[in-house]
Amino acid sequence: MAKIDLTLSRKKDKLTGRQEIALRFYHGKKIDQQVKTGIYILDDPCYWDGEKMVDTRRMNDEARRYHNEQRAKIESLCFEIIQEWQNTDQNVPIPKDWLKTVIDKYFYPEKYVQHSEEEEAKPITVRNAVEAFIADAPNRIQENGVHQGQPVCHRTILQYNQMRRFVFEYMDTLSPNDMPVKELDKKFYDGYVAFLNGKGFKLNTVGKHIKNLKAVINWLPLSERIECEFVAPRKCKKLAEEVDNVFLSTDELHAIETVELKQDYLDRVRDQFLLLAWTGCRYSDLDKLDDPQCIARGYFELEQYKTGTKVCIPIFDQVKRIFEKYDGELPSVISNQKFNGFLKEVCRLAGITEETSITHTIAGKRIKEYFPKYELVSAHTARRSFATNMFESGVPALVIMQITGHKTEKAFLSYIKTDPEKYAAMLIEQWNRSQQEKMK
Repeated sequence: MAKIDLTLSRKKDKLTGRQEIALRFYHGKKIDQQVKTGIYILDDPCYWDGEKMVDTRRMNDEARRYHNEQRAKIESLCFEIIQEWQNTDQNVPIPKDWLKTVIDKYFYPEKYVQHSEEEEAKPITVRNAVEAFIADAPNRIQENGVHQGQPVCHRTILQYNQMRRFVFEYMDTLSPNDMPVKELDKKFYDGYVAFLNGKGFKLNTVGKHIKNLKAVINWLPLSERIECEFVAPRKCKKLAEEVDNVFLSTDELHAIETVELKQDYLDRVRDQFLLLAWTGCRYSDLDKLDDPQCIARGYFELEQYKTGTKVCIPIFDQVKRIFEKYDGELPSVISNQKFNGFLKEVCRLAGITEETSITHTIAGKRIKEYFPKYELVSAHTARRSFATNMFESGVPALVIMQITGHKTEKAFLSYIKTDPEKYAAMLIEQWNRSQQEKMK
């Protein structure tokens, strides 16, 4: 007999604190699949008894209304799954994403509308799929990533529009200039990658466009994508490479702090950059540092804009001096683009001009380029510098991660730009220190 179990996901939605309900459907040994439902419950133990949503009289009107809506959704979804199972030929092997498809059909029935035989004989084409995917984007909830559980943001939709531009431009070079999604094979993948490389894009930019087109295909009903090679990871690989980025040492940060700047706008940019470099914050969180009361208690407490992670950041003397300079009223934040342009001029005036090499893949070729270091500095260099300088000073990685808000050591270590020689010196220093302590 088919059964459905409900559980709560461990992670909470970063903005609302709500937990997503996961659903497990199983029937003997034939099928056992588990999928997140996209239905969220209020973060209160009294709303959940371990396996289902429950009634409670302790809710206010708004909470009760939300709770009842969500409970009705999950009950309706469970009923729909059972109905689909009963209508399924159980003598035929069930696809591994059968349950995911049933839930997707429940939330987006328009994707599965039955058409006439003439219409149904025509599989969905690439152009139609891309247009439908982008048109539906504002209505979708993100299923993973740092913004899981939130609507697709405007910035992501802009990336989808860029993807559409280049996919359509590439297809204009083909004959015919449209095709069923099912026919997107390895040959199409190789041609599209070559087309993007011909634009002079870096490898990670090419990978971003490939990833977004794969998102379009995976959004389609299973019947439209099950034969599509483009989403087969072994045939059409994900394209990405680690990026060479610079960081600024404590000596270079001191040079920036002490350089004489005649223009007020450069002076303000210098101080804002130093705030980021001594707190490890992203530029999107810069305005959250404008709290003079933090100086008295010795630390900042803030919720990161990008991830929703709450962090506690100690206040160093460099930060205190900036607050004293502005009497606690920090300069207003300007656009990231303008900030980066002014910052490069600040670094140039501070003497950060040594020739620095960057190796990356451009147009499919590994290229090593040389730049004055100040040209490679941006707002995010501050966060990278904070992590690297703290790490080189001997602060354990896990301690730094609590301040920067990194969830995994792998993500954190991508920020560390320490040279191999420095790693060796750090190891020797740690070893000598441990031996001296043993001798005491």
